[in-house]
Amino acid sequence: LALTAVAFLGSTPIGGPITGLIADYVSLEWSMAYGGVLCFACVAVLAWKWR
Repeated sequence: LALTAVAFLGSTPIGGPITGLIADYVSLEWSMAYGGVLCFACVAVLAWKWR
């Protein structure tokens, strides 16, 4: 059941707590920047791969 939940939720069970820890220990702005940088990095890798 846990594997099914991870399959349908994606990386939220892993990334959510990490983002929360960054928000608690650093600041909310840094946790949002962390999410934005990860999204930009994924787009860059996919654009490079599909090129």
